[in-house]
Amino acid sequence: MAEQREEINKSARLVVMSALISVLAMLVLSGVTILSTSKPKDETIVPRVVGISLSEAMLLLQNSDLKANITTRFVEDEQFAAGLVLEQRPLAGSYRRVNGEPVELTVSAGLAITTLEDFIGMRMEDVRTAIVSRYNGLITIKEPLIYLSSQEPLGTIIGQDPKAGEPLSGPVAVSFLVSRGMVANNPMLTAYEGLAVERVLIQAGQNNLPFHFIIEGEPTDGHPVIVRQEPPAGSELESGEVVRFYLQPSSNPNGMILGTREVIVPEHATPIKLEIVALREEKEELLLTTYQQGVSLIFAYYQPAGTQIIVRVNGQEQGRIEIN
Repeated sequence: MAEQREEINKSARLVVMSALISVLAMLVLSGVTILSTSKPKDETIVPRVVGISLSEAMLLLQNSDLKANITTRFVEDEQFAAGLVLEQRPLAGSYRRVNGEPVELTVSAGLAITTLEDFIGMRMEDVRTAIVSRYNGLITIKEPLIYLSSQEPLGTIIGQDPKAGEPLSGPVAVSFLVSRGMVANNPMLTAYEGLAVERVLIQAGQNNLPFHFIIEGEPTDGHPVIVRQEPPAGSELESGEVVRFYLQPSSNPNGMILGTREVIVPEHATPIKLEIVALREEKEELLLTTYQQGVSLIFAYYQPAGTQIIVRVNGQEQGRIEIN
């Protein structure tokens, strides 16, 4: 009997131990499964966005409730088109807190550009598109645009400043000279006779006429006006032909002085901006703005004694004279 009871007790202990081992095994397996499949509800998995466009990457990140911080970088390989995601941090498969710290993206800004390209001969609308798509803010267009009469089609770039090939070390604004085509009833051919010298100088400059002002005749009272022009109004001008304006001198009332000065504008790849400014009592008066190249101009002035006449070329002072 004693042996029988001992055998029963041993069997019972084996059953209990087996049950305990089974329960422990289930608990261990359950814990491993929970740890391997669950994540905090406030985190999400970062998707892979390298190699796709920025717009596609932003859509994927938004769907994962993730924000992005974007930096751009110029590349030297044309296969990395502008807008392509080059790098991401953290890597794909990492956990990131929902709407927390942003995912860092490095995006291609296109090929590295170190010099300014040649836009001459292109249409203005094409230039705008090229600057936006290729330069990523490195180049802007200086407004307003400058329009000149030209044999080139309307809207064609005929000059730029800085010129092509200039190094780009930082953001730069480019000035463009744009063709307005051959204008019918060109103001070069209108009548200037009877107009005051200041008005003729402004109009001749606006129409970029090559001109010579010539003083002739006996002095008269009153304001100096144009008494004759060559060629006469209505004539057709040859390219580069100089218009001559003849002024009758005045008797210099109230200390006003009528005179002329010559300016030589050298040959240049594009028209040069010439400005004539009168400076008196620390105030400037713009007398003439014109775009010329390879020409001799003779301008007239009618100013009080003591006035300084300043000549500027492309915004840089080239000299000044004092009227006495």
